[in-house]
Amino acid sequence: MGDPTFDSMVTSLKGAEWKRVRTIITPVFTSKKMRIMSHIINDSAKTVLQTLEKHAVNK
Repeated sequence: MGDPTFDSMVTSLKGAEWKRVRTIITPVFTSKKMRIMSHIINDSAKTVLQTLEKHAVNK
């Protein structure tokens, strides 16, 4: 796409580069680690929703 950030995302990579990056990041996404991260992700999502609701009410 021409954007350096987008082009380096695993969903945009192809072939050997995709495999290299996938090998690096796969250990982060074990079921145990995802369970641990789910609380952080949920708390962050709640904060985002609260902020959006606050701004929506003020518009």
